[in-house]
Amino acid sequence: MRMGNNLNAMIVRSGLSKKDVGALVGHTPETVSRHISGNIKMTLDHAEEYARVLNCSPYDIMFEAQPMPIIGMCSIDADGVVTRTVGKKSYGHVYSHTYRPAETGIVHWCMHDEYQGIWQYLRGGLESVLLDPINNKYVHPDAKGHECYALTDEPYDYHGQKTQLAAGILYPEPGNRYTIHNGDRNETLRGQKLVWATPLLSMILRPNLRGLKIILDK
Repeated sequence: MRMGNNLNAMIVRSGLSKKDVGALVGHTPETVSRHISGNIKMTLDHAEEYARVLNCSPYDIMFEAQPMPIIGMCSIDADGVVTRTVGKKSYGHVYSHTYRPAETGIVHWCMHDEYQGIWQYLRGGLESVLLDPINNKYVHPDAKGHECYALTDEPYDYHGQKTQLAAGILYPEPGNRYTIHNGDRNETLRGQKLVWATPLLSMILRPNLRGLKIILDK
């Protein structure tokens, strides 16, 4: 069985030709092509040779980056007003060799070019969450008492806009309702029935420095 790899994508990214890469590692262009197609098995030694030439890791050569769906968007306008949106389908994908992509969704942060404020460090940042509660519509146990994203059953008013995506620490209430407290903005949303809630796993402030590729749908 032929095993797929990521060699061709890394060659394209480098701007070199297959002939150039082959010359630098001591292979013919035909051998490089066979490594790409899997007609010749690529060993770890081969991957390390290519990685040195292409300025990446052997892991980048051996394995294709896998997509994580962008399930939500957080945007900040020039006045510092945060808008959170969630759609019925993803807004795009983030490609990663790490972060267990099959299990992970992404919330993408963007902001107006003229915004200058305390949230500026979030510009272009990513937050990762578990996908299963979103796909199967339930409140994950580890979302309770922790930072999470939650989809409310009904839209609520947020700074003059209607939204259903909330973020903050989740607290259970009687009657299967929840309170969500956002400590960053000192705002509390009470008595909410939820479609799902998923724990926040991590924040990635400089995705480009972690080898992540963001492709937004048009």
